[in-house]
Parts: sequence; C-alpha cells; structure tokens
Amino acid sequence: ERSDLYLSVNRGAVPTGSGEPLLQESLGLGYSYQYSPRLSVTFPLAIFRNETISFGDGGGQRSDRRLFFSMRPGLNWRVTEDLALGLSYRFRYQRFEDSGTSADSNAVFMSLSYAWPTKIPGLYK
Repeated sequence: ERSDLYLSVNRGAVPTGSGEPLLQESLGLGYSYQYSPRLSVTFPLAIFRNETISFGDGGGQRSDRRLFFSMRPGLNWRVTEDLALGLSYRFRYQRFEDSGTSADSNAVFMSLSYAWPTKIPGLYK
C-alpha cells in the first residue's frame, strides 16, 4: 500500500494562440492511493484563474477574466504486467467573472493500455 499527496501553486504570464498575454494563476491538489500492486485510485483537483488582456482598435484595453475548476477521480487496475484498465470521471466548471455567466461539463473516460515489451524474444542475440 502506498499513498501520495501533491500540491502545486503557479503564477505566470504566457502568450495565447492569438498572441495576447494571458496571466494565469493555478492551484493543483492531488491524492493517489495504491491499494495493491494491481489496484490504485487517483483524485486530482485543479483551480485556474486566467486573465486575458487585449487592446481594441481604438487603443482601449479590455480584460477577460475566467475561473476554472476541474476534478477527475479515477480507478486504475493492472490486469497483467503489460495490460492496464482505467476508468475516470471528469467534472469541469468555468465562470466568466466579468459577465457572471458560467458553464460546466461532465465526462466519463475508459482507457486500455498495453506496454510493449522492450525486447522482442528471438530478435536480439
């Protein structure tokens, strides 16, 4: 059995796809617990606050502030040494602070992973 807890805090400016500056503040918190060598659970949370500053044609400055929240609890099962199955649920929420409007979304994910052997039998001598 093993459990891990992590916390990350970031603040910085990054360019957007349109070249406008984006000020981003983020807080991440996560927890994972490995019940056995084959079974584990994860629970990551993330909160972002983004502010885009753009300049209009008349030289005026416009600001767009958004708040994001995301969580994605998951269950991972190692079926064999090479094969793993994952199941997770994601909830996301976004609020535009200037207009007060918001949106949310829900999704369920299922993954199947196979780790190819690093050495293929009979190929190396």
